[in-house]
Amino acid sequence: MDSLTITENVALPLTIRGVSQSNSKSTVLCDSGILTICGSVSPTSIEQLNYAGHFPNSYSLTISVEDILVKNGRENLLQTMADEVSGLLKQGRDVFINVGSDSSKKPGRYSSKRKSRLGTLFENSIAIKKFLGRLANRILSKCNVSSLILIGGDTTLEICKSLN
Repeated sequence: MDSLTITENVALPLTIRGVSQSNSKSTVLCDSGILTICGSVSPTSIEQLNYAGHFPNSYSLTISVEDILVKNGRENLLQTMADEVSGLLKQGRDVFINVGSDSSKKPGRYSSKRKSRLGTLFENSIAIKKFLGRLANRILSKCNVSSLILIGGDTTLEICKSLN
């Protein structure tokens, strides 16, 4: 990817499973799947991604916030997820990634030692968007995608920075 331009309020060509339709001309794109990354914490966005992940040829992946925030093992998590997701995309599957809380961990159930490693809300937000940016960069360095969909303003900006 040589350059990336972000535009607002522009009608983009419609892309449907490997075929781009623009001015009634069709262009075949790569056979890879669609990658969607959602950094939004909106329950509606998360619900929609989980719903989309149940369609045939789709895969929904929720990354635990807690796993992202704990620095030990973050590099392994990045590598494992990039390998897994790029493998699915190379098979032509559509992958939907979002960030969620570990439902097995209730607030207040962390030890004081672990709480001290989690940081403030602002620090956590920065760590999550940087993680998603690095993850997108690794995935896209391993494979092509037919479309990249980014949800969440801060996430979009961080991913664009990481791809530059």
